[in-house]
Amino acid sequence: MWRYRTGASPWHKVMPVSGFVQGFWLRRTWPQTVKTLIACNSILAQHGTHSSARRFFLVTATNTESDGHDSAILTSPVLRPMRSSDSDAVLSIYEEGIATGHATFADAAPSWEDFDAGHMQECRLVAELEGVVVGWGTLSGVSSRCVYRGVAETSVYVAAAARGRAVGRALMSAVISESEAADIWTLQAGCFPENEGSLRLHQALGFRVVGLRQKIGLMTHGPLKGQWRDVVFLERRSTRAGR
Repeated sequence: MWRYRTGASPWHKVMPVSGFVQGFWLRRTWPQTVKTLIACNSILAQHGTHSSARRFFLVTATNTESDGHDSAILTSPVLRPMRSSDSDAVLSIYEEGIATGHATFADAAPSWEDFDAGHMQECRLVAELEGVVVGWGTLSGVSSRCVYRGVAETSVYVAAAARGRAVGRALMSAVISESEAADIWTLQAGCFPENEGSLRLHQALGFRVVGLRQKIGLMTHGPLKGQWRDVVFLERRSTRAGR
C-alpha cells in the first residue's frame, strides 16, 4: 500500500511540484507509476497547489512493507543557493564529473577561489538529498561586451551516487528560471556527443542544437585521452527575459 508525505520546501522558488512530479515519475518504469501520479495529483489538489503559484511541495513516496516498516523509494531533491561552505562538496562533485572523461576538457577541479571568480554570482544552486549536497548548477558569462550581458553558459554536475534521480533536471530547470529572473535571455552549453544523457536533458528543457564544433579541443584525460574531440553547441533563447 502506498502512502505519501508532503512538506513545504525550504527554498520555495524551485518549480511547481505538479510539473516536477509528473516529469520525474513518467520517466520511471515502475509498475505503480500511473497509480502514483493519480494519488499525487489528488493530494496536490487537496492542498490547493494548482491554484496558488507560490505554494510548492516536496513529495516522498514510501512503500509499507509486510513488516510494517517504511522503505523509502524516492525523495525529491531540495534546491537552495550555493554557499562558500559548500566548496568541498561542489569541487568533489566536479572531480567526479571530470573522472567520467565526458563532462569537460578540464582535467582537475580548480581552487574554490578560481571557481568563485569564474562563475556568476547569480543562479548558483546546489541540490541536496537527505541533507547531503549531491549536485550543483551555475552560470558563467561569455563576454565582457555589454551587448552580451544577457548571455551565459550553463554548468550542471551531479554526484555519481545521485545520478538517475532527476537531480540534474531539477537543477537545470531552476537555473533556467533563476536566469530569466536575472534578465539573462540566452543560455548556451557545450556537450560532448558521447554525453547523450546531457544532450537529451538540454533538449528536453528547450535548448536547441546550433551546430557541431569539430575537433575543437585536445583531450588530456579519460578514455579518449590524446584525441581531438567534437563539441555539440546548444542554446536556449528565453521567451520571458530580454523582451
